[in-house]
Amino acid sequence: MRKVNVLVCDDQPEVVEQTKELLLRYEDQFGHAMCILGVTSYDEAESFDADLLFLDIEMPGKSGLVIRDELEKKNADSLIIFVTSHSETVWEAFGRNVIGFFEKPMDYERLCKLMKKFFDLYSVFDTVQLDSGMEICIGDIVFIRVKDIYSDVVLSSGEKYTVRRPLSVWEAMLPAEDFIRISDSCIVGCRFVSKMEKKGVRLDNYTELFSFSTRRRKDCEEKFMYYCRKMARYGG
Repeated sequence: MRKVNVLVCDDQPEVVEQTKELLLRYEDQFGHAMCILGVTSYDEAESFDADLLFLDIEMPGKSGLVIRDELEKKNADSLIIFVTSHSETVWEAFGRNVIGFFEKPMDYERLCKLMKKFFDLYSVFDTVQLDSGMEICIGDIVFIRVKDIYSDVVLSSGEKYTVRRPLSVWEAMLPAEDFIRISDSCIVGCRFVSKMEKKGVRLDNYTELFSFSTRRRKDCEEKFMYYCRKMARYGG
């Protein structure tokens, strides 16, 4: 796994430094390599490709809520932990990218819980290697469909790669909580499932129904419900 890019953004310099210290302590204890950037204004770091952002909800200029809205419009994968001195502001801060909240003054135990949640979700940013040696991001895999001894790997970009690899090997390589084997010939990525129907699943940007094997239907439904609960990120 590559280093995780973490952005800490708060208009109070002392809060930025305190957060960075807690993150370095977490890195030392749990061994998760991070590249940490601390700023007092988001404009200082817009070119920083952050995987995780610690954002002050109430900042002068561009607030944490505005930054959240911008990321959602871009369909960014960056995840957000909001930091606030006023717990009542939390209710307007929920969002697709938001995984939790941190009330000042900061507490290391709370940070550890939130970072665990982040790394539980972070597996989609890992890479997997194709036969050619090329690496693709796990989170970009929409579905994998086997044909004879080959499998077609289709990405969210529309790119397709054909490799000599059975589904059983793919199952062992991919995080089980993020992918569902819906039949003997197909695995789908949970993050691209738009609808679960009685006979199969609908995937984002695809009109076809990806059919279940009859014997796999119940297991598919249970796995997708587990995924949905995992992605109900709020609180905790």
